[in-house]
Amino acid sequence: TIKVGDNPRDFAIDNNNKLWVLCFGYQQYVAPFLETGSKLVRINPLTNEVEKTIEIGETLHPTCIEAGKNADHLYIGGGYGFEGIFKFPVNDDVFPTTPIVNKAFYAIYVDASRDNIFGFDALNYASRGNMHRYDSEGNQLGLYEVGIIPNGSSSKKK
Repeated sequence: TIKVGDNPRDFAIDNNNKLWVLCFGYQQYVAPFLETGSKLVRINPLTNEVEKTIEIGETLHPTCIEAGKNADHLYIGGGYGFEGIFKFPVNDDVFPTTPIVNKAFYAIYVDASRDNIFGFDALNYASRGNMHRYDSEGNQLGLYEVGIIPNGSSSKKK
């Protein structure tokens, strides 16, 4: 058991074979209203030690983390009320303040072979949603209608 923080939700491996855990934090929507912030935690899998903790924000609660091409940066986004997709270089010590994509998504996915980012918009959670495709700098490459409540994807390696 490795203590990382409240509500670990997702993880990714970087180019140094370090494990990054995304901790969503905690939100209680009824009185007493309690909240803890989200953070990224880097773990050395050889020693099972926490090497670094990066605070994301007290009121920010992303749900998705994906490694980019070459795994030298991570993309963080998705989740109810979390605005944007952020690109985090794995050697940085501070979470970026400006997203590369300034839009809220239900979930995100990265095709690391092309460094394409996919943002899934559930719209009203009753009709078909949208999938937005971006390059690694946040430039939109496409918009596609998908099924109801899209929340992820996968890609086939060749």
